[in-house]
Amino acid sequence: MSEYVLPFQMTDNIMNLLAETSEQIGGKGIGSWAVEVSRDFAFDQLHLHRLELDVFSFNLRAEKAYLRAGFKREGVLRDAVFDRGKYADDILMAILEDDWRKLTVDS
Repeated sequence: MSEYVLPFQMTDNIMNLLAETSEQIGGKGIGSWAVEVSRDFAFDQLHLHRLELDVFSFNLRAEKAYLRAGFKREGVLRDAVFDRGKYADDILMAILEDDWRKLTVDS
């Protein structure tokens, strides 16, 4: 099951992006496409200033998709998640409106 959600908890034009995909669709570019469409909608239609997210360190594919979409690493909560018998980091990422505008001009 795949899920892409833009929750409606906005504060000061800041929103947290939640994106989850199943492994069945991994590697087909669908996740990257969904992140880019969600990012563009957030800035173009909702007029956000900041879009932020968390990604876990065991999800390398997602982190790479976010980096390609212009998100920047802002911090790491070390060993903040326990999954399948191991601790993993919670990586904090965000993109600002100015960063997004630069991406759209360069495209």
